[in-house]
Amino acid sequence: MPTKVIGVGYSKTGTTTLRECFELLGMRYVGFEVELTRSVVDGNPQPALDALAGYDAAANWPWPLIVREIDEAYPDSRFILTVRRDPQTWIKSLVSQARKKPHSIYREWVYGHRDPVGHENELIARYEEHNEAVRRYFADRPGKLLEVCWDTGTGWREICRFLGVPIPTVPFPHANPSATSIPKPPDGLLSRLWSRIGLRRSA
Repeated sequence: MPTKVIGVGYSKTGTTTLRECFELLGMRYVGFEVELTRSVVDGNPQPALDALAGYDAAANWPWPLIVREIDEAYPDSRFILTVRRDPQTWIKSLVSQARKKPHSIYREWVYGHRDPVGHENELIARYEEHNEAVRRYFADRPGKLLEVCWDTGTGWREICRFLGVPIPTVPFPHANPSATSIPKPPDGLLSRLWSRIGLRRSA
């Protein structure tokens, strides 16, 4: 298992499912952290890099914003780029989230707009530029980056082969119904599965 495994896809690309994968594999996980995101946006990534020392895996903000810095600070790390089947699917999901949570300041920090409506083309361009930048950064280092798309069927085989770990004997956790067309497992199912294989959620 690499020192750190970092999800570097934008939000609404299936980062919740990626979190469930990490947790089912017994990894200590850190996700969206408001203060760390603000620090990174303000130009100071060091608090986020320091916080990452206590975890095995991370995804969501601020981690996609500091790919190079994480790679340099933790050179044995590997990275997973979550994407949607196409940019239109991604922006539709982002707009849907904004309608449910219209006052989330983080969207203004990372996208430049709190409300994506009216700025769809700009945000799609930013999303695509980020994905291409990540691909270019790791282009000459095979084995450092895995690109996944839950919409098109990526699952345990690809994740576990990349990490060099056995495939768990539990269903793949399609944790967020907005990230895939496959329904979310019934409430309590994942908890029963964790108990069955002797795992528990990380704090």
